[in-house]
Amino acid sequence: MLGYDVAAWVADELVDGLICLPAMMEDPMDQAPDLSAVVRLTRNTDCRVLAALNDTLDRQFERYATAPMTWAAAANAYDQGADGFGISNYHHSPNGWPWTAEEYEKFRLLGHPDMLATADKLYRARSMPRGSSRGYWLPGVMPLLPQKLEKQKPVEVQLRMADDLPRWEALGRVASVRLRVRLTDIEPSLNEVRIELNGRTLPDRMLKLTDLTYRLYELGAINPYGYVYEYELPADWYPQRGNNTVRITLVRSDPKIEFDFQVVDVDCAISYRVHRHFERSPVDY
Repeated sequence: MLGYDVAAWVADELVDGLICLPAMMEDPMDQAPDLSAVVRLTRNTDCRVLAALNDTLDRQFERYATAPMTWAAAANAYDQGADGFGISNYHHSPNGWPWTAEEYEKFRLLGHPDMLATADKLYRARSMPRGSSRGYWLPGVMPLLPQKLEKQKPVEVQLRMADDLPRWEALGRVASVRLRVRLTDIEPSLNEVRIELNGRTLPDRMLKLTDLTYRLYELGAINPYGYVYEYELPADWYPQRGNNTVRITLVRSDPKIEFDFQVVDVDCAISYRVHRHFERSPVDY
C-alpha cells in the first residue's frame, strides 16, 4: 500500500495512466517487474499502464542497456499487458546530445510489440553495477547478483522472457538462443559445475567455455576474472515464454585451492533472422 487510493481514482476515471517503475528509479536495471496487479486494476477501464525502464547498467563495456536489452524489457512489458513502454532516466543520452543513429534505432521499435516479437533480445538477471556494495531492501524484489556459489548450495536465478520461440522456430526465423552464466575465479578443469534450465541439466555437448582470467583489452584487464559458461540451445531446449529458472550448483571443488566463487551474470541472448534462410554475412569474399 502506498497511502493513496489508486483503485478509487481509477474507478472514478480520475487517472489517465499509471507509470510503473521497477523498485527504485536508480536501482539496477530490471527488465521484468511484475505488472500483474496494475494490469488487473485497470482492466475494463480507460486507464493505461505504462512500463518504465531504468536502463543504467554501469558495466565495463556498457554504461547503459544495449538495444537488445531494452527491446527485451519492452517485450516483457507488453507480454504482461502494458499499453506502452519508455525509459525513465531523467535524461537519456548515452552518446551525448543530440541523439545518434544508435538511439533512434533503439527507440524506433519500442512502441511496436509486433516488431519487438522478432527483434534480437538480451534477457539479463538483475545484477549490481561494478564496484557497488549497495544491497537490496525493498519487499518483493528478487535478490540481486552477484551471489556466492558454495558447494552443494545451488543459486537460483529467474529470467522472464516474452518470446514465442516454438512459433518462430517453425518459421525458420530463430538464428540462435544462447544461455550464459558468468562465474568468478573459477577453473573448470578443477571444479565441477552443474547448470539447469527449468529443472533440466544442460549437457556438456552444448557448452562453450570462455576464459576471462587476465584477459586484456585496450584499457586494461577484463574483470572480474573467471569463466563464462555458454550454452547454445537447440529447439528442444528453448526457454519457455514467461518465467524461467536457471539453477547453478557447485558439485565439486578443488580442496587445495581456496577461492570464493560468485555467480555474477546470467543472461539469455536470442537472435533472429530477417526471414527464413537469411544470414547476415552470407559471403566471405
